[in-house]
Amino acid sequence: MVANNAAFHNDVVHAERIAAQRRRPARNAWIGQAISDPDPDLPALARSLGWHAPDQVRDRTVLRETLAAAAAAARSGQCVLVDVRVRPDGYPALSG
Repeated sequence: MVANNAAFHNDVVHAERIAAQRRRPARNAWIGQAISDPDPDLPALARSLGWHAPDQVRDRTVLRETLAAAAAAARSGQCVLVDVRVRPDGYPALSG
């Protein structure tokens, strides 16, 4: 399972802390950390390797069903990837 926040957000937070320690502006901490434009299609990459990989989950109402299918695929011996979009400011995310 990938908790996909479309960024290396942990590194952004670290860069912000370092900027504060060095008394520098943190406004550029995100540069080089965003993973977008275009968003990588991790499920397509996994499928190209023969894995079970549903489309990225962006709606929490389908998460339970997606995880159940992924667990069944894993029990049958398949490699599985579940890509779940989350907010970068913690992981309470997903719409719905």
